[in-house]
Amino acid sequence: MITSNVFYEVRQPGDINLVTEIVKIFEKIGHPNPMNWINDPMMREAIDAHPKLQRFLINRFWRVQLGLCSESTTRERFSLVDTGTFNEYLSIFEAAVAPSIIKYKLTF
Repeated sequence: MITSNVFYEVRQPGDINLVTEIVKIFEKIGHPNPMNWINDPMMREAIDAHPKLQRFLINRFWRVQLGLCSESTTRERFSLVDTGTFNEYLSIFEAAVAPSIIKYKLTF
């Protein structure tokens, strides 16, 4: 089954902004520089993108960052889900990914 290509979907008024929501998660859990990650060249395209594309780009970015850690981050990388609702995605990100980003001092 062919689905729509997220690279061509246009952001609509009222769409959730996953970049902003993840910054809020980082602020909530005490990341010392909660916005540093959005300055990375890999993330520039995500800032104003459609939420589906944001999720794709965010997941790509954090999979790369977590994959560079010296300890295993397989669980965290598998927790960067590509499906489900955006609220479920953010809940999983907050519970299973964000704490490791703090632990490994990623994008500090």
